[in-house]
Amino acid sequence: NITLVYNNASEGKNRGECSRYILQLLGSKLYDIKRIALTSHQGGSAIEVGEIGKSEQIMHKLRERFDRSINEKAQTITPSAINRYLRCGLSFFYYYVLGIKKNNEINEEVQNQDFGNIFHKAADTLYRELAERGKGYIYKETLEPYIKNEQLLYKFIDDAFSSEFFNGNKVEYNGEQYINRGVLHHFLLRLIKIDWHYTPFLYIGGERSIGVPYTIKNPDCEIDAVIGGTIDRVDIKDGTINIVDYKTGRSSKETKTSLDNVFANEITSAGNRLQAFLYSVILDDLLNGKRVAGKGDFEWIAKVKAQPARKISPSLLYIHTPEDTQRENFIIDVLKEPVTDIKTIKEEYLLKLDEVLRDIFDIKKPFTPVDDAKKCEFCDYRKICGK
Repeated sequence: NITLVYNNASEGKNRGECSRYILQLLGSKLYDIKRIALTSHQGGSAIEVGEIGKSEQIMHKLRERFDRSINEKAQTITPSAINRYLRCGLSFFYYYVLGIKKNNEINEEVQNQDFGNIFHKAADTLYRELAERGKGYIYKETLEPYIKNEQLLYKFIDDAFSSEFFNGNKVEYNGEQYINRGVLHHFLLRLIKIDWHYTPFLYIGGERSIGVPYTIKNPDCEIDAVIGGTIDRVDIKDGTINIVDYKTGRSSKETKTSLDNVFANEITSAGNRLQAFLYSVILDDLLNGKRVAGKGDFEWIAKVKAQPARKISPSLLYIHTPEDTQRENFIIDVLKEPVTDIKTIKEEYLLKLDEVLRDIFDIKKPFTPVDDAKKCEFCDYRKICGK
């Protein structure tokens, strides 16, 4: 007797299919083949989890992760952490308190995060090279060769694929990866065409680290934290420092764009807006004397301080939007008014930000699940909480 076994679960590189050899045997009438399916599924259903209260143990774990007064290696509170809490308190609890994270499976498919990382790397490498030629500035004539000869862009995409996806190894594309290579080429060319209209501008850099100290005050505790993260791109033009967040998805036409809508997570772009506003507010603090904090290379901030520009404007640059070529169209608005200077909304933004941060560390406020079950559809924890 011969037993052949295959796994029909799609996971990692496994497609959940049996080999061609087994298919040939199954199609043959020469052998009496019996097929048996084995499963570990017990037939139970997930128990829906309600809110989770903040015990002393949970609060200690939270403070160990974010409070520098008890852990000098505490991590920075990023926009991603704040947005996760606003989307769903349980998701924040699973990720930051219990430390349950999605497995980093070996996967040949280019995931959304990989796609974004590759694009950011390719764009920054290209623009740094162009800025070096123009003593920090990027001009029409430095972009034009890449518009006239689009093939030149593939070098930057291939190098970015190597460092961000193939772990520095030689690039050998499969069919799907090759298609993504073409899409990235299209996006990088779109970016260049948008910036051709925007030139000349001073390119400060891409993937810029930023952070400041932030004290979170509650009746029961005081958290010595750092808030910050990584900005996709910083450039300066006509006296304005532009905080740019690249978006490779499609722009959503929002009608409700108040800060209340953003912090209530009521609009599709809420998380993106919150992040771009936060980086702009932090940079404004740094330009006004607040000291930098956190991990990363902060030399670029001195370069910005050396410039006379002091207005800071946040943008969501949607590469996928073909009808837009003017950078002004990508400036984030609040109630249809473009934020051309972060100072106009800074006070209100900080009040709402502080309220959220105090909620996170308030022992009296439990971690609550999101009300809208539709938002759970693609959540990594949906099988745990049972929604």
